[in-house]
Formats: sequence, structure tokens, C-alpha cells
Amino acid sequence: MNYFAGLRGEEGNDTLDPGLGADYVDGGTETDLLKVDYSTITTAGISTTVGANGSGTISAGDSTISYFNIEQFDILGTSQADNLRGGNLSDTLRGGAGNDTLNGGGASPSLSQIDILTGGLGRDRFVLGDTNTVFYDDNNVLTAGTDSYARLTDFNTSEDIIQLRGVSTDYRLVLSGSNTQLFRDKPGTEPDELIALIDAQTGLNLTNSYFNYS
Repeated sequence: MNYFAGLRGEEGNDTLDPGLGADYVDGGTETDLLKVDYSTITTAGISTTVGANGSGTISAGDSTISYFNIEQFDILGTSQADNLRGGNLSDTLRGGAGNDTLNGGGASPSLSQIDILTGGLGRDRFVLGDTNTVFYDDNNVLTAGTDSYARLTDFNTSEDIIQLRGVSTDYRLVLSGSNTQLFRDKPGTEPDELIALIDAQTGLNLTNSYFNYS
């Protein structure tokens, strides 16, 4: 890798771990992963802005990283309220302590995007849709989208929220062992679309207040 006023990847698939010192990260070509651990920051949470073509910024306390050509993220948050956002490929987002918002970036998923979302302590919000889009729907009318979904590893019904687009009747829940699968209910003979796998939860109800619709 080449070092300048930041960190730059070379050709091929790179994992870029700049720590909290670099202010500029460029993944270069191919598929690149940005990995940052913010757990030592205790004074301010993470804020994230997302631009086009794998660009954006991640800020926490005195640390700001401007990134370019980044397709995947592995981010560990602070002990404060973090706003974590992934890309359009498989990401790992861990909020840590604090009331965090985790958005895997599934609004325009690839055909192989499985995001691992862990809220940690606090009242966390898992964003699986907004007012315009159902996330993790790859729009393939022939398959159930089992290679594009969010995995919620520690959803807590007593304090966390799952944010979805639409209304409760747009979805259905299916038990899978000790876990629950969340599907978007598709019309006619089109296979229902897997949106999320919710670990270690059974008995969920789509009309309960821990599901929030927009």
C-alpha cells in the first residue's frame, strides 16, 4: 500500500485499517473493505454521510475519515449514540454501547449482500427500510433473495426498534429454529423476499411497537 496524507489501496481487493489517524482513505479498484475501531472514543458518537461511488465521511470526536472507492465496511462504534451506515456489499456494523442507528446500506443491494448488524448495549434502531424503499429486496421475481438480507444478532424486544417501509401486512414472520426470518410479502406467485434474519428471537409480532413503519 502507498501512504500519503492517508491510506490508499492498490489493485485488487484490499482491507484498509487506518486506525483513527488517517483522514483520507481510497480503496482504489476492485472490492475494498474499510475497517475502523472507534471503541476507544467516549466523548462523541459516530456520524456518517454517504455519497456516490463508494464515497463518504465517518466522523467521531476529533477523528474524521473521508473515504473513496469503498464497497464494504467493518465498523465498531463508540460508547455514545452512533449512526452507522454500510455499503452495497456485505458489511459488519457493531454499535457498542449507546443508542445506535445501524443501516447496512441495503437500499440498492447486490445479489450477495448479507449485512451483520449488532446493536450492543442501549436502545438501538435497525434500519431495514425508509419512506421510499424496502431494503434488501433485490427485485429478482424468481427467487426469495436468500443471498441478500440483514442479520440482526442481538435484537432486544424490550428496547430496540426495527424500522421498515410500509405497513405490517406487507411482511410476514417465519420461525427458523430459535431464530425468526422476516420476509416481504410479495404478490401472486412471486416468492416472498427475505429481508432479515433475527437471531435468538421467537414469538415476534409485526404489530408490536418494536416494529416501526414509515
